[in-house]
Amino acid sequence: MINKKGIAILISVAILSVFWLGCELSVNEAVQNGPIFRPYISVQPSSYAFNVAGYTDPTLSVEVADWNSKDGKLSFQWYTFDTLKDFFESNSTKIVGATEKDYKPAITAAEGKTFFYYVEVTNTNANAVGDKSASITSEIATISFNTAGQPATPVITQNPADASYTMGRQAAIAALEVRAAAASGSLTYQWYKLPLTAGAFTAGSFDADGNPKGNAITGATQRTYLPELTELGKDKNYFYVVVSNVTFNAGGDETGRTSRISIPAVITMGLGEKAVPPRIDRQPKDLLYFNNDDFTTSTLTLSVVATSVDGGDLSYQWWSKAANAAPETAFTEIANAKDAAYKPPKTAALYYVVVTNTNENVTGNTTEPLTSRTVEVKLANAAGTVNSNAIITIAPDQRQQYIRGYGGMETTWGNFFQSDPTDMKNMFDPEILGYNIWRIMIPPISTNVEDIKEYVLARDYANRYYENVKIVNKYNGYVLASPWSPPKEWKSNNSINSGGHLLHTYRKQYANYLRAYARHMASNGAPIYAISIQNEPNYAGGYDGCEWTDEEMRDFFIEVGRFTQGVRGFGGGKVIPSVLTVNGESANNPKINFPAMDHPVSNAAIDMFARHVYGDQTQRLWGRANLNGREVWMTEHNINSANETAFKNDWTWNYIWRFMNDVDLVIRLNNENAFVWWAVKRFYSFIGDGAANTSKGTILPRGWGMAHYSKFSIDTTRVDVNVSGFLANGTTAITFNGAGTNVNSNTFDLDNPSVRVTAFVSRDNNELSLVMFTPTMTDGNGGFEFGTAEIQMPGGFKIRSASAMRSVKGSIGAGTTENMGIWEDVRIASTRDKAYITLPRSEIVSVRFIKDTD
Repeated sequence: MINKKGIAILISVAILSVFWLGCELSVNEAVQNGPIFRPYISVQPSSYAFNVAGYTDPTLSVEVADWNSKDGKLSFQWYTFDTLKDFFESNSTKIVGATEKDYKPAITAAEGKTFFYYVEVTNTNANAVGDKSASITSEIATISFNTAGQPATPVITQNPADASYTMGRQAAIAALEVRAAAASGSLTYQWYKLPLTAGAFTAGSFDADGNPKGNAITGATQRTYLPELTELGKDKNYFYVVVSNVTFNAGGDETGRTSRISIPAVITMGLGEKAVPPRIDRQPKDLLYFNNDDFTTSTLTLSVVATSVDGGDLSYQWWSKAANAAPETAFTEIANAKDAAYKPPKTAALYYVVVTNTNENVTGNTTEPLTSRTVEVKLANAAGTVNSNAIITIAPDQRQQYIRGYGGMETTWGNFFQSDPTDMKNMFDPEILGYNIWRIMIPPISTNVEDIKEYVLARDYANRYYENVKIVNKYNGYVLASPWSPPKEWKSNNSINSGGHLLHTYRKQYANYLRAYARHMASNGAPIYAISIQNEPNYAGGYDGCEWTDEEMRDFFIEVGRFTQGVRGFGGGKVIPSVLTVNGESANNPKINFPAMDHPVSNAAIDMFARHVYGDQTQRLWGRANLNGREVWMTEHNINSANETAFKNDWTWNYIWRFMNDVDLVIRLNNENAFVWWAVKRFYSFIGDGAANTSKGTILPRGWGMAHYSKFSIDTTRVDVNVSGFLANGTTAITFNGAGTNVNSNTFDLDNPSVRVTAFVSRDNNELSLVMFTPTMTDGNGGFEFGTAEIQMPGGFKIRSASAMRSVKGSIGAGTTENMGIWEDVRIASTRDKAYITLPRSEIVSVRFIKDTD
């Protein structure tokens, strides 16, 4: 007996059977009523190199994966051409009868001869809306023959790819790449650019054999080549590479060479919408005249270094006003000050320069200006006799790690406060706190990353998700996106909560999800710099999370590779060709990174490593052989009093030292490249949230404390420093990094009261900076009076100018943080090779020295 449910099933099966039979009767009939689908070639035709003797024609094949006959009917047509000149002049020959996906050419083998083939795959759909057909052309396959006595002909398995960019916008030019192989020998590469006249080929563009006659690009001898924007003219630009197979004798002399020319790649540069603001690579710097300087012989100048990011032309205009002018006084344009460098008069004054980019290859506004930072020309008397109790010596040649920067993060959780535009300006404006790193959560909403937008925009606490990223990018910062969990559908516990792991069968889907997220952010005007695969993979908390073993992270990258390849990112004010990949950001023990670091395949797919300094705080990744010079960021730490009664202490001055010691741990002891705090808007953090007696939106002491690092050490290299002499009492000898130390303790302790002195040098070696502070205990007791130190410049470093920022306890009540960022002049000796800084107990002082290079 069949019930009603069973009858319904039988009827459904019968209907489906009739429908299926109908499809079978007309398998090639397209029934879709949408836009035409362009086929995708999943397997390209292969290239071959043979010896003449015993040659048998190979079969050239092309594959279109997972084609559904409902999307249209596929057809194939094979073509051949004799020379590269023929190809670019559209003189290809249609091969009669070669209309299947497989084609077996019948050719006569001849030494040194090369035959070229490609196939055009067309989808035809009479029911499509609009165009009824769409085609795609395969890569070019070659069949070449070796010359007797010479090395085997290289087989180019992947030619450099065509690309299109816009001149009127910031372009991230992707590297041109060739892949080749040979049975034996050693492959070499030389890239060429084909000269054109008015964007077109000339009689001299190809030789008599139809090969391109380009100009060799000096130094372009690798498998990849990254063209400079300045090399690319309007319309079409042609680049190709000659791949040579070279053999050598036992003495290292070349004995044979066989070469193949790649198919030239066409880089097309189109007109842009409008000119793009220039990029200032080096801001003007302050300048100090001593009152007894001879101005007529002085070579000191103000200067700026800028770049047009869209191929335009730059112009300059300097502006000034008196140093003692009221803040509302306008700057005045300086007549004839229209160069990148300007020698100012010997008068105290403020200056800036407007750099204008002019790009005629746009359809809209052809000019776009950018104003530099304001700098000061000072007049001062040289320091006379100064009684110093300590000597600080900087060793710029003893270099440690590069410093990328500092910042914090914002969650999408509803129990945290969101940063508003004023908070973001306070943190990322270089004239205020000057941070440059922003960490954001990737909400695990669903397997479709586009759902993130609806999720964050619908929540008051997260609706600035994209806008805050845009602000960071405006200030030339870096954004790291971190997932707390993959979508639950791909996890073993079917939940975004920790306690489950990513199912191995979903590795590629998850990689594509993260890749799609990076694209999603860019398409919403908020491109990111880096993306990690997991927050704290080795910690199971009672919230969003996912657990990964060391080997699972390694195997993930082995399987999916560098999954962001070709997805453009943004960081440091520049478009980057691909968003950086980051291994799981380890909690407690960073050794979880070792297996991925030690395997060559996973190692090559990871751009950066990250860790949190919970647990094994002084265990570091710096110095491991397989780190291969990549950066390590400390991307989360949180220090608070852990109980509601004591929370009110966390933002006070005496508790700033626990935070400052934490930064010191990361930068000086662990040699990490970045320090990224936990939630930025919190009573124990940088910006007050209204809790624990803080005022919402107020910059807290910890915020100012980290500003000493951000304003004085971003984009520098940490260098060694030595401190000798006595403390302020004149009797206690300074112990530097030793037993009973009172300066720069070698061991980490949040409450360690040793004096900290850390030095940094700019990448051009023209700036030296010091960050110094004198901690106390949290009750305000302990610590050391450092006194007055003589800071000795290294040989050849003549001081052009110097500036210092000081933070002191001052008067701090509820909602006020006075005396946090006080700028002061620095006493400089008349010889300009030494300076003097006084550092009492419980203060922070940072100083920057600029070298006279004029």
